[in-house]
Amino acid sequence: MDLVTLTPHQREAVEWTLHRIEEHEPILSILGHAGSGKTTLVLPLATELRRRGILVAVGTPTHRAAHILRSKGVDKVETVYAHATIPYFKADYALAIAWLGGQVCCHWKPEDLPHPNVTNLSGPDLPWLVWTNVEPNLEEAYDLLRLNTSRSPKRRLSSIGVNGNDHFDCFEPRPCSGVLIVDEASMIGTDLLKKCTTAFAQVILVGDPGQLPPINDTSVLETVPGFRLTEIHRQAADSPILQLAERARNGERFWEQGSLQVLSEDLSRGEIHDVMGIPAEVLRASPLIVFNNRKREKYTHQIRKALGYEKRRLYVGEPLVCRSTHDEDRAIGFYNNGLFWIVDVDAHDPRRVTVRGEDNEETIIDIHLEELEGVKVSSRRIPFRFGYVITGHTAQGSEWPTVYIMTDAIRDNEDSCRVHKKPQEAPKWRYTVITRAKQVCCFVRQPTFYTAQEIQAMESKPFSPPTAPFVGMPSTEQTAVTPSQDPFSNTALPLETPDSSLLQPSVLPPDDIPEPQVPAEALQPAQVVHAQPAMPLPGTTPSTLPPGFNEHEALLNGFCQHLQARMQNAITEQYKEMNRAFDDSVAVLRQWVDKIVHTNEHANYQMSDALLKLQQGGLQVATQSEPYVAEVKALSKDGYMVTFRCAKLEANSLLDELEAILGYLKSHGYQAIPEVSYS
Repeated sequence: MDLVTLTPHQREAVEWTLHRIEEHEPILSILGHAGSGKTTLVLPLATELRRRGILVAVGTPTHRAAHILRSKGVDKVETVYAHATIPYFKADYALAIAWLGGQVCCHWKPEDLPHPNVTNLSGPDLPWLVWTNVEPNLEEAYDLLRLNTSRSPKRRLSSIGVNGNDHFDCFEPRPCSGVLIVDEASMIGTDLLKKCTTAFAQVILVGDPGQLPPINDTSVLETVPGFRLTEIHRQAADSPILQLAERARNGERFWEQGSLQVLSEDLSRGEIHDVMGIPAEVLRASPLIVFNNRKREKYTHQIRKALGYEKRRLYVGEPLVCRSTHDEDRAIGFYNNGLFWIVDVDAHDPRRVTVRGEDNEETIIDIHLEELEGVKVSSRRIPFRFGYVITGHTAQGSEWPTVYIMTDAIRDNEDSCRVHKKPQEAPKWRYTVITRAKQVCCFVRQPTFYTAQEIQAMESKPFSPPTAPFVGMPSTEQTAVTPSQDPFSNTALPLETPDSSLLQPSVLPPDDIPEPQVPAEALQPAQVVHAQPAMPLPGTTPSTLPPGFNEHEALLNGFCQHLQARMQNAITEQYKEMNRAFDDSVAVLRQWVDKIVHTNEHANYQMSDALLKLQQGGLQVATQSEPYVAEVKALSKDGYMVTFRCAKLEANSLLDELEAILGYLKSHGYQAIPEVSYS
């Protein structure tokens, strides 16, 4: 893509940026909301900078975001860490990598000199690290040279048990120059920006200010000089998903307006669905987005149970999210929030698995599953979470053809932002998670995850979809959907699946009301009969009832009883939900009380320090156990002991009062008593 294919507004943004770069501006930004084409500018901007003889690197905050940008045609995209830092390994590992035709950096330290190669009479010499891991089966080492040449040297070494994280040394700043373009820059905070500016002379941040800021840091995207893209492309403006995202960003409470139905017939333009549940199978390729980790763990266990998985075992095809922030893991390709899939499980060690990343590379590693084994991680294992369910922050920087969002996550996010007094982040959270969807955005109202048997029962019973759309949106007819494929049914990992497969927004679980046997008489045209009360009035007789009336009345009574039971169950569930909400409120209140108590204790400690100073000034002061109460004891000139007791609602007021008492006693000749007994 070149500048000619851009819109005039986009070309203006590129020209503005190029001019600022030539003026040696250190940090710039290009800002725009979803659909403004900001990511589209990355490739032509980098191309134009290179045409002018400027060194350019393109990076992203996360490995997942880098993969997505590469899939859009931008070459040589790496994470910011990869661009700004260099991993160094031990010398023996570096020699083993070089033996396989690769290269890594290492320090030749006197205390860590490499071992000499091992001489082998039947073949080429072997690196000492390779020999120690394959001896006596040396043919396994030579297989690394002959076989799997399409795999990187690091991956081939890991197949014989030589893992880079066991031989990692350190990270050092990369001596770079030129310009770094950072996409998804809403996730860039002050710490990461410092790494960028240390390695590069100039940095261009490209991002959406409507998205979430980085966790435990402050976003820098809108704090630097920038060009704001204000035009939304026509295709994007027509997308129901982006229309909904803008409404979410503007604070509209769209989820309370009624049923979320299909807003577009064309899947390529985007669709929005409102469903009561989803097949558990589809979440192996596209995750369910929730707000907090408590719901993430709860729904993960429910999904694996619906898939028929045992709780403690791992299975081929299960999605994983890497949670490691260690330099040695990042050096071998395992980044925080990176996505992986299990392709093999060791028969003897249930936590030694082969995983496939988004680059289609396979690696044998020892993993730690947070949901099964807690948060304490062994130093030799890489921490992971299951990838069926993720939080909104984890999803940031990623995108999928279909995105599933729990509707209760929107309410959870609102409650959290209200408690922590950050109401401005609630619309950003909704906007961020909705814009993760490329084709289909599905809101899930209940944590119901259908099994394969339940899906078969649904498919055998057609159901006509309702047509109530969003308020203010045109009603459209729902398009047909087809079942999705297994994530590992093909050779290549289908990272861009599923679409709206198996979604069936209108399909509900099989009806639990059996089809009644309606009496034939009830099907006949009803005779005009004047309705009579069940108890006739005095002096009257009941009219003759039509044929089959008793059977029809019994059927109606049975239906009413069933409806009453359904309503009772619904009321019970609502009562449970109210109890859960009450428990959450109590927890918030308890946190508030603890905070107040902590504040009072801190004030009490301040008062104690002040009283100690008064005591050292010539008077003995005793404090009682309750806060903001104190006693001052002293001897008069005649030898009588006097006690002054004061109580105040505020610690500062008490200190002021004690100072006044001290001044009065000294001015009237009182002396400090030699001893004081504390009660």
